[in-house]
Amino acid sequence: MFHPNVYTSGKICISILNKPEFDETNPDERLDEKWKPILGVWEIILSVICVLYEPNLDSPANIDAAKLLRENPKEYKKKIFKLFN
Repeated sequence: MFHPNVYTSGKICISILNKPEFDETNPDERLDEKWKPILGVWEIILSVICVLYEPNLDSPANIDAAKLLRENPKEYKKKIFKLFN
């Protein structure tokens, strides 16, 4: 999937899916944004829907997708349309 917050492997980059520990590769990610046992399926699904609908360009997993969306949103939408039709 070609999306700024989805790795080319298909893994989604969402804070609540990460262990609540410090990550040297992403020091700006706060621990209170990460996984907690109180989070259920609804919260995870809602987070996935939100990030797919409104990408976080500040912390991209797919640099090419983030760059294209940031610099040329029309071309990004065209590429997505081609991939899914």
